[in-house]
Amino acid sequence: MTGTKHLGGRQYRAAIDPPHGQYVNKAKLKEVKRLIAAADQEALKRTLASWPLEALLELLVHLPLKRASRLFSWMEVGKSAAVLAELKPEYRALLTQGSTVERLGEILDRLPLDEAADTLNELPAELQQQLVPLLELSDEFSRRLQQPKDTLGRVMSHQLLALPADRTVEDAISEVREHADTIRRLDDITVIDDDRRPIGTVNLKRLLLLPPDARLADVMRKGVSVVSAGTDQDSIARLAAHDTLRSVPVVDQEGRLIGQIGTRQLQRILHDEETEDLRLISKLPADAKPTDPIARIVKGRLPWLIAGLLGATIAAFIVGSYEEELERAAIVAAFIPVVISLAGNAGLQASSVTVQALATGSIWARELDWRFLRELGGSLVNGVAAGGILAILIWVAAPYLEIERATHLAIAVSLSLLSVIVIAALVGTFVPMILKRVGVDPAAATGVFITTSNDVLGVLIYFVMANKLYIAHF
Repeated sequence: MTGTKHLGGRQYRAAIDPPHGQYVNKAKLKEVKRLIAAADQEALKRTLASWPLEALLELLVHLPLKRASRLFSWMEVGKSAAVLAELKPEYRALLTQGSTVERLGEILDRLPLDEAADTLNELPAELQQQLVPLLELSDEFSRRLQQPKDTLGRVMSHQLLALPADRTVEDAISEVREHADTIRRLDDITVIDDDRRPIGTVNLKRLLLLPPDARLADVMRKGVSVVSAGTDQDSIARLAAHDTLRSVPVVDQEGRLIGQIGTRQLQRILHDEETEDLRLISKLPADAKPTDPIARIVKGRLPWLIAGLLGATIAAFIVGSYEEELERAAIVAAFIPVVISLAGNAGLQASSVTVQALATGSIWARELDWRFLRELGGSLVNGVAAGGILAILIWVAAPYLEIERATHLAIAVSLSLLSVIVIAALVGTFVPMILKRVGVDPAAATGVFITTSNDVLGVLIYFVMANKLYIAHF
């Protein structure tokens, strides 16, 4: 199935290929594909009637997206909702592409509120506007969609347990039992004051070990971190990375509790932020998707390719300016890819660590001097090691390749390699920090600076050293 878009669920991934099992195997998969192609809905319903939810999920993630979407559109509403509840929101949006607005509204009404809100958030804005009036909880969904995109108000959960500080441990345990069916996952109980402001939390596991008559005010963990509904998701990602949080209460402008970012939402936000940074470092738009049309692919990628082309063109002109030197010692050209490649790797390694540190807020201003010394020391050691290995390889190969003045060549190439590795590591470390300071997203712009500096400075430094230390001796 290589080269075909597939769905992926929380428990079922397209990696389990080919499928083997009681329900989903090669023969069954082939038969289902044939029935979908023939649009034989009745035969499909008979075939899949006895299949449990797990088997249907496994089937859907192994079908090409168009066929999976078509099969999903033929399922009954209840079964469709059960399937969607087990998939990630972005996959739900893909799977429901072929559904009518009315049917999609019926499916969302069957989903838990938070699951339906996540799914709605992934759909196109035009479809959201058509769907919301049809939903039973249209007012709630409208309030969520009114929140700016990528803020916590869009993704916060209403499935939380909050109790006054004067309630007892026994009361809390009773509340947990009473709401066990409606709250899918509960790690902490939020303790609130008379104005519904969060003042502490009690861990559920610890709750079971406390005396039943103990007041929550006496056993809670004070100093709870809170966020507002308008907080950007990037901020909660940094907060979670610092404090190892399981959940964070969400408050309104008066500080009153209105929701919660639970474990599931935190995991999703962290995943989304990491994915966004990875796309930006790879010179892709932050919201790039595998289903993007050709026009969007070109618009999102071509500018970065052109920027890289300009840097490579300048490097090519530098190489061309040393044409006479290359005619005297053609072996010098053979090591250009080595120098550029290692410099690129060093720059990307340093920039990846720095961008991640900036994203999580783990870089402190007072640590800049130490960070400079660490990166300088590390790059010097790496450069000496790489240059030394390359020098040894040149000396070993010299008799067989008839390299003249192998010692001079080894020194020139090794020193060039050391220099470009140090420069690339420092550029990769401090350019993201400078971009952050001037208000430019480091993940989006760092790659251009690293690529250009490696191409231009790397080639220039290499030819200057090769000319002085090697070519000049001919």
